[in-house]
Amino acid sequence: MDQRSFSSYKVGKGRTALVVDDVDDFRGYVARVLQMLGFDVWQAQDAVAAMELLDEREHSPDVAVLDVSLPGLTGPELATCLLDRWGEMGVVFMSGYAPNYLRNKGVLPDGATFLRKPFLLADVADAVSGVMATANPEDYQWAGEAFCVAQGADCLVAAAE
Repeated sequence: MDQRSFSSYKVGKGRTALVVDDVDDFRGYVARVLQMLGFDVWQAQDAVAAMELLDEREHSPDVAVLDVSLPGLTGPELATCLLDRWGEMGVVFMSGYAPNYLRNKGVLPDGATFLRKPFLLADVADAVSGVMATANPEDYQWAGEAFCVAQGADCLVAAAE
């Protein structure tokens, strides 16, 4: 996508995005990009804060943009909780690490949509619109143990122990 046409790319009009990243400035940057795309954006600094935030909402986000390396639960573990609880939504993972490194460490699920930091505005738009077009919980199933066995932040407490 041409950077000049970015402002007219409103993939998120009438939709909600959740951004979870423990770096305030980067989380704010991603949130601003998603707002430019038309999303109503909810932000959290970690998995527990994200689940607590979502407990206060009447509906789930349409897309979640999650840092892979969060304190406590990882982004993929949080994605499992989100999908188990709310069902279908698009999920995009982001990290400064290379995707092959993360996959080899067993942290990033195969086939996951991934943005390597730093990225362009257009990269965010393309990734988010792609996962929203094909959102399906089976696409993002975490290969390991099920981390979310109950609803809300309780599942995060149990998983962290």
